[in-house]
Amino acid sequence: MGRENEMGEAREHIMNFKVSTEEMEMIRRGAAAENTTPSEYCRACVYRDRTIEGDEYAVKRFKENISEYVKSVPGNIKKAIEELVAPKKEARKAMAYVSGAKARGK
Repeated sequence: MGRENEMGEAREHIMNFKVSTEEMEMIRRGAAAENTTPSEYCRACVYRDRTIEGDEYAVKRFKENISEYVKSVPGNIKKAIEELVAPKKEARKAMAYVSGAKARGK
């Protein structure tokens, strides 16, 4: 069995792929900027991309990670983060309206 990640999931698959010299350098620069390994940086990039695209699993993991992070933050900063992350009532209404309009074919 492979190593486990921070969420306790086993990593049991290896992916090998070729990148150009420029891509390799971008990955290394990105990893260095985030103070992580190139493999962790690539995983983070996938999660960021898939979260932006609305991938259900990626969004779920993002929410789990945010809630864990918020638990470790002092109270005043915690409140600010919660306000930024929590969907506003008006935004939920607007999204429901837009979703309903799309469903009705408008």
